[in-house]
Order: sequence, then structure tokens, then C-alpha cells
Amino acid sequence: MFHAIGSEYAGDVKGINNYLGAGSYEVRKKVAPKLEVCSAIWTFFYNDDEHTSNSNAPIVNHEIDIEIPGRPGPGNVDIDFDQALLNTWVGEVEYTLGYITLPNCLDDDQFHTWRFDWHTVASNRRVDFFLDGEFIRTATTHIPTYAGRLWLGAWFPNG
Repeated sequence: MFHAIGSEYAGDVKGINNYLGAGSYEVRKKVAPKLEVCSAIWTFFYNDDEHTSNSNAPIVNHEIDIEIPGRPGPGNVDIDFDQALLNTWVGEVEYTLGYITLPNCLDDDQFHTWRFDWHTVASNRRVDFFLDGEFIRTATTHIPTYAGRLWLGAWFPNG
């Protein structure tokens, strides 16, 4: 059962719980039309087993994020639909935030196709991001290597 503050949905969570590895991921979706809502697509693997039993072991958090609306830099300022965050994580503090200005404004109530190609070969680890078939960014640092679950959702950063 899933229930979050502000959620009116009280049914069972539905979906596929498989862990998925490197490859191409594509989602066609509309962005929530309010600046107070973050429309997101992300892969997620998290393990703190060794960390909780041994304080010297790092938390394993492997994640690739697409978050809209975004901002042009650190701090929660100048957030708008002309920006997105395209992030990569390999730990709690080992991450790269990818600030990007988008080629078109996404509060247009239209479906858009988001894609990322995740490459884990050691000699060329990277994540390439695309919007509506157009390349928009490559991340080359903090590239996940653990398979993760694919998530789609909306969250409320200031809630």
C-alpha cells in the first residue's frame, strides 16, 4: 500500500520490480504544469547494509535522474521549465548535477520523449541524454554500474 501526504491514491503500487542494467531507456510523458511539482524519471539502486554494520563502509547509491523543472545552477533559485537536471550518482556524496537549458519550454501540455543511453564499459562510461530525439548532454563522471529499478513519478520538493 502506498500513501503519501497530499496523495489521494490509496491503492496498491503497481509496476515491475525488476532491476535493469545498462542500455537505452525511453519515456514519453507530459511534465506536471506547476513549478512546485518535480516530474522525474530515474533509475535507483541503494544499499546501506555494510554502512550500518561498519561505519567506514560507504553507502551504495547508484542513480540516473531526469528532473523537470530545473534550475541553471546550485541552490533552488531560477527554477523554470526551460531548465532540467540530468544527474548521475554513485554514492550519497558522489554525484554530478547536470544543469541544462532545454531547447524548448516543457510547460506546453504536450507529450515529450525523454531518453538516456547508459554505458558501463570501463573505458567509456557515460550517460547520454536526449529530448524528443535530440542529444542534449553527456555525463562522464559518477556513472552508475549497479542495475537499478526504473521509476517514473512526481514529487513535491517544498512539501
